[in-house]
Amino acid sequence: MMNTPNSDRNNGPDCNGAMLQLFELLDGELTPEVERRVRSHITSCPDCFTHADFEKRFLAALHAARGDGVAPKQCREKVMSALRTAGFTG
Repeated sequence: MMNTPNSDRNNGPDCNGAMLQLFELLDGELTPEVERRVRSHITSCPDCFTHADFEKRFLAALHAARGDGVAPKQCREKVMSALRTAGFTG
């Protein structure tokens, strides 16, 4: 990534600014205008595009690998037993 000022002449983010907002972009947390500016930078900057594409694919793989989000029954029972032994109830 290039180390440039915080915004370009079109009032969009530079590489550092775009990467600081990357996860908010990927999580859909940016306003439409900020999203447009960040996407514009990422699609026009090969270094940022490569980084953003990797992060997007990594997060997709992470979500796919987590399955239904529930630990196997034996594991849950072992954890609950340890918690009860430690004095937790519930």
